[in-house]
Amino acid sequence: MKTEKQQAQKLLQESKAEEAISLIKRYCDDNPNDAEALYILGQAYSYTKQFKESKKALKESIKNYPYMPWSHYALAGALQTLGELDDAIKCLKTVLSLDKSIHEAELAIVNIHITQGKLQEAQLSLENLKKIIPDSSKLYIELSRIEQGQGNQDKAVLYLEKALQKDENSISALCGLATIKTYQANQTVAKNYYERALKLSPGNPNIISGLAMVYSYQGDHKKAGELILPLLERNIRSMELGKVFISICRHIGKTDQAVTYVHDLLENFPMSKQNRSYLFFELGRELDRLGCYDEAFYNYKQGNALSKKYYNENENIKKIDKIISSFSKKNIATFAKASHTSKRPIFIIGMPRSGTSLTEQILAAHKDISAGGELQFIGRMAFDLPRTIKTVKPYPECVELISKDQINGLANEYLNFLASISASEKRVTNKMPRDFYDLGLISLLFPNAYIIHCQRKAIDNCLSIYFQNFAERGNAYATDQKMITNYYMQYRRLMKHWGKVLPMNILNLQYEDLVNNQEEQTRRILNFCDLEWDKNCIEFYKLDRTIATASFDQVRRPLYKKSVARWKNYQKHIDVMVENLKENKF
Repeated sequence: MKTEKQQAQKLLQESKAEEAISLIKRYCDDNPNDAEALYILGQAYSYTKQFKESKKALKESIKNYPYMPWSHYALAGALQTLGELDDAIKCLKTVLSLDKSIHEAELAIVNIHITQGKLQEAQLSLENLKKIIPDSSKLYIELSRIEQGQGNQDKAVLYLEKALQKDENSISALCGLATIKTYQANQTVAKNYYERALKLSPGNPNIISGLAMVYSYQGDHKKAGELILPLLERNIRSMELGKVFISICRHIGKTDQAVTYVHDLLENFPMSKQNRSYLFFELGRELDRLGCYDEAFYNYKQGNALSKKYYNENENIKKIDKIISSFSKKNIATFAKASHTSKRPIFIIGMPRSGTSLTEQILAAHKDISAGGELQFIGRMAFDLPRTIKTVKPYPECVELISKDQINGLANEYLNFLASISASEKRVTNKMPRDFYDLGLISLLFPNAYIIHCQRKAIDNCLSIYFQNFAERGNAYATDQKMITNYYMQYRRLMKHWGKVLPMNILNLQYEDLVNNQEEQTRRILNFCDLEWDKNCIEFYKLDRTIATASFDQVRRPLYKKSVARWKNYQKHIDVMVENLKENKF
């Protein structure tokens, strides 16, 4: 006859965690010093996402018998979910002190280091683990997370594909690839990965939520709702579910329910700081739409506090100083320039939240334009330039060493990349806002390119950045009002320099003018790009295209003026931002 412990373990294997809890809890009440039973109870609580109870049971298990490594490992998992990362690492180190062969503990430490932003430590650990467990799919999944943390999406994809080679049934790898492909606006591939994952784990709420988010980015809110509503009816609580629910709630008539759901998650559901931050931003966005401005600002402020990262303003100032010095008018005249005459590239640059997504969506509706989205190609090319031309001189100083053949080769690489996006359209857009840093290099690569510089009233632009979870996307300045305005002023300083020295035309496009005079400004853009008028550009919001930027919802609607002078709704909360811009005459 099976013991209660054996029966409880069998129930867990059959995914009957609630029954297992009921059985093993009664046993633990009668046998409070049974470390193995308490360990099983802790596991069962984790399966039902009762992580506080899991932590309590596992601590009791360890108190009664501290030499069972898997109890410490399970406790680390509960602590990590509760956001107690330092304590989780201590538990994992205890696991390794008891049994060095448990490499899962080393991978878990790496996972936490990546979450904490300690990418170098994580990288070193993984390089050592490569020698010990080279066939572990989890190792390559963590390597992909490091690359994502550094903004290297293409390298992250390669690591995830390698993880799938090691384990074709890795749900983490499939969902990781699906997530990246979603943000790269490759919805067909993203759906395929999610559907493969669902075959391995039917009914998995997180996978279903991810798939629903793909449909949301495509503007198919009805389909997204059909996917998640059955989960909500079953009272499933999940961060991923909350994320997509709050995103589509107003489109499916469930705003109040979504706000309540996310409030409940934030108050009662254990999750990482990163996930809490994300939900605070989403909740703030929905409350803003409802006109609850004070409550919305509170949530934005909480989100920024949780996602705050180290940002060195002086480094950014020095970076721009070097760019200005290297790309003087005199120097530019002597630099090698590509000899082709291609007019395919359109670069849409500016501050984040300045109208770059809207501008690209308008252009994408034109029959002769293909939208590339936020392409990292130029930034990566600039970063790799010293290695490419084989010099120890850093970028941008090394630009003076580029030969005619090298600049032609780099230009052809980009043009070939555009050809992979579209083989036929006359123009292909790249709306990477931060490419304003590299306009000097762009002018050498593409003397005939079209540069559209999106601008917006400074206070509205800065406030809109504060309202986005941009720190998680590599914009560490975005969590603090003063840092945002200081970054904005440095951007304006550099753009003023480009306006003086670059031997190419730049179209300055004001967001407020575009909103107030859509057809006039659209004609102006098309004339600048040497393209005929296309009436489809006026109804850009009807375009069937995946948008995976912060503006994905806005560009699916006709132009509206709500975002103009939006700052007035929050005036009492943004004294620092207003004063810093005023002092510097913006």
